[in-house]
Amino acid sequence: MKAQLDLFGYETEGPPANQKSSPHVVESEPVKNGESNPPYEGFTNSATWAAHLLLSNDFKSLEKLKNLIVKGELTGKAVKFQFLSLNEPLDEWLEGEINWEEIVVNLEDSFKEQFSFEEAPLDVLTVLSRSVIEDTTLKLPFKLERGLYEQVNRLLVAMGGKWNKKLGGHVFNVDPTELLDSVLLSGKVSKPEKFGYVPTPKTLGEPVVDLAEIEEGMTVLEPEAGSANLADIVAEKTCKENIVCYELQEANVQILKSKGYTVHQGDFLTFEPEALYDRVIMNPPFERQQDILHVKHAWLFLKPGGRLVGIMSTGFTFRANKLSTEFREFVEANGYYRENPAGSFKSSGTSVNTVTVVLYKPWSVMRKAA
Repeated sequence: MKAQLDLFGYETEGPPANQKSSPHVVESEPVKNGESNPPYEGFTNSATWAAHLLLSNDFKSLEKLKNLIVKGELTGKAVKFQFLSLNEPLDEWLEGEINWEEIVVNLEDSFKEQFSFEEAPLDVLTVLSRSVIEDTTLKLPFKLERGLYEQVNRLLVAMGGKWNKKLGGHVFNVDPTELLDSVLLSGKVSKPEKFGYVPTPKTLGEPVVDLAEIEEGMTVLEPEAGSANLADIVAEKTCKENIVCYELQEANVQILKSKGYTVHQGDFLTFEPEALYDRVIMNPPFERQQDILHVKHAWLFLKPGGRLVGIMSTGFTFRANKLSTEFREFVEANGYYRENPAGSFKSSGTSVNTVTVVLYKPWSVMRKAA
């Protein structure tokens, strides 16, 4: 009789040559009150853990199961069928009845975790930016070429959506609006992040301020000033008396005041210009494309001949909604943008992808006003 290796690499006698092996599970005795089985990497018993391990270590089985996940067709019955097709025995000492649904959940979670490390292609994000959300159903804007659809579908499945033919879209457990916005900002599937106040790392702030070409004596506005990460860099170019900040959060307002800056507290979008500035330096909130609204509002505070330099999410560069399209045209007419290095905000705890926008306000604005 030929020896074979068990799950842990020890030799064990295999079945006779003329006898096919078959899965064997010994059911354990019911757990008594107050007792619990030891954990097996998140599974309720050793039999389920071992069955999952065998499936995960078989490449062909794993690929078939992944394809079922993408199609939204992975079920406990499908997992059981694939396991039985392996015709691999389980060791006699394993306890419990295999919980196929537990394996389904684990495989789906692993798939989502694996996908979270991948950067979604730009054409996939462009399609998603045009999607429509109705309650908890996300619908694609038009019929896609097969290859592109498969990429989009894979991303939606990783986000937790399941295709529903009757509804004509991918159905989520909850409204996917917040999750979709997070994916469009970061290009990855992950737990939805809040892209409100995100401190500007010095490694990004310094080149941004350099683009403004601030000279001694120039007046500078910084909306959404946070805890002065950008303002402190600006202060190296011109005196603090020439820097005016706007900030919503009370804690940050106190920090700014303690550093000697002039601060207006409140939502920047609710303020009207009391003065115009030579330069505007900004890192606005990114959620729900607020950065576009803040930059357009800051433009009103800029002197003719002045320059605005702002950090923005990449969203407006590919999204097809009216707000993004009109802002792209605005940037093309008044300046340019350039991509910031990947991971620029990693030290601030976020994976958002960003660009730096540079806008020049024409002198003709002053002549027309006159």
